[in-house]
Amino acid sequence: MSNRNLIRIVSVCLALVLLFAMSTHVLASGESVSVDSFDISECAPGAYVVGQVTHVNGTDAVGIKFVLKNHTKLTLDTAIFGILPSGTYGFGLSVPAATEVGDSMTIRIDLLDAGSNVIVSGRLNYYCGGVEPVVAAPAVPGPDLVYIPAEAVVGAIVADTPALFAPQADATTDVVLNAGMTLWVYGVDASGSYYKVMLSGQFYWVPVNTMGPNYDEVWNGTPLPTVVVD
Repeated sequence: MSNRNLIRIVSVCLALVLLFAMSTHVLASGESVSVDSFDISECAPGAYVVGQVTHVNGTDAVGIKFVLKNHTKLTLDTAIFGILPSGTYGFGLSVPAATEVGDSMTIRIDLLDAGSNVIVSGRLNYYCGGVEPVVAAPAVPGPDLVYIPAEAVVGAIVADTPALFAPQADATTDVVLNAGMTLWVYGVDASGSYYKVMLSGQFYWVPVNTMGPNYDEVWNGTPLPTVVVD
């Protein structure tokens, strides 16, 4: 038997194993997946970086998908690997095109069912190179260095709205947020009427009815955070 035929047979067998594992998977109680660490120092586009991921309380193996997105440059890289039983594993993924030190990044890992639908996700937000960007002094209240907490989610503007410097209707600024824009969402004010968002290193508030989930390949409609923030 030739080596080429042997490789074909092995490939088919691996594909059948993956299909069987994914088709029989049912999300177990307490099952989760998390990105434990990632080499945030590597910012060269196409460079090979490594990290560690943990699959907890899984009863069997599942399909696994990685997505690494550069929110600053709006580029991403994806990779789909075989099967992931419960345990801790290393992985590698390419840095997306045009990435530079200081760019806002998200790495996400999905467990997939037989139809390649996401059944549970884990993600890690970071700045490439570990360097947070410094912005010019803002015209409205906002920090010079921006921290993105783990509960923050990227949402999408669904209706044009002025950005507010406080969670009140008369706190308007000259900044207009147009439908289709995506922003980091940190949470809501005490009344639950306004989302706190971050744009280019500055914080604003917008009415909750002007924002919705972001259905891109990274966020897949993740619900916006409801934690109360200042």
